[in-house]
Amino acid sequence: MVQRALKHLNFDPKDIDGVYGKKTENAVRRFQSMYAALKDDGIYGPDTRKLMKMELQQK
Repeated sequence: MVQRALKHLNFDPKDIDGVYGKKTENAVRRFQSMYAALKDDGIYGPDTRKLMKMELQQK
């Protein structure tokens, strides 16, 4: 789900394989860098999830 959401938000992790690997972590970091409130740590935590869901609802 995270990989598909990232791709839809134009932060393509490249491999949609269900594995939270380096490419997915990098895509999460790129997403996080758009928000001052988020730490660019590559972790898909509650704050990142909340902002991703918000962005997806606006598309």
